[in-house]
Amino acid sequence: MLLTRLGDNPLGCSMCRGEIEPSALPLPLSMVDSVAHWCQLENAFQHLWLDSADYEEFAEQELLNPNSPVNKEGLALRAELEIVRPCYFIFFQRFLDDISEYEVPTECPVCKGVLVANDRGRGDLLVCEECSIAFINLNGRFPLIPLEEWEGQN
Repeated sequence: MLLTRLGDNPLGCSMCRGEIEPSALPLPLSMVDSVAHWCQLENAFQHLWLDSADYEEFAEQELLNPNSPVNKEGLALRAELEIVRPCYFIFFQRFLDDISEYEVPTECPVCKGVLVANDRGRGDLLVCEECSIAFINLNGRFPLIPLEEWEGQN
């Protein structure tokens, strides 16, 4: 998977959510550079959004727009990574203060096709197989903290 974690490595396993070290993949040097560049760009927008100040709305619009430069670059990079290994692009979602207000995504932001549940791994990915875009289904789960901690809060 290609996703932001606000760190240096945007490559993750769709089965366990663990990081995949770029050195573990047969990536050409130019692709390693592309991964690093996109990661820095995506992280910059995520930080602007998380700042919740003057740039939050701007950053959110860019992150939610599949035609924004950051998402176009990410989708193009995902296609390049697909040559080496199957890869989903994890699309940005707003995290709400109240998880009960979370709406499960139902359509792909690019092709408008129906998202389907991916039953591999944790079983919480909603994917568009046509575009290789995925969302983490937050309905009953929260991916930033261990599931046991989340269940203990509800």
